[in-house]
Amino acid sequence: MYYPFAIFSQQDADTIVDCRKGEVLRYVPYNLPNSIKLKLEKLVELLHLNTGSIDMVVTPKGEYIFLEVNPVGQFVAYGQLCNSYLDRLVAEKL
Repeated sequence: MYYPFAIFSQQDADTIVDCRKGEVLRYVPYNLPNSIKLKLEKLVELLHLNTGSIDMVVTPKGEYIFLEVNPVGQFVAYGQLCNSYLDRLVAEKL
């Protein structure tokens, strides 16, 4: 399962490089294209992950650029910001 969201960080000079530097950013749920989902599924399988957080950027031309994968995942704060409450979903699976 994927719970992607977008962080609008490019409108503020403080958050252009690192979105954690800003005060107020806009976080919204995001719908990944199926082609990107399939590529991410292959990556997750190759890395033998059962959870994780994947960072990507979308260029103004609509290109998806992979940045990193955090195999531990970062879901509590971001889940709350996007109203997905991923911590509850993880707890239910346990």
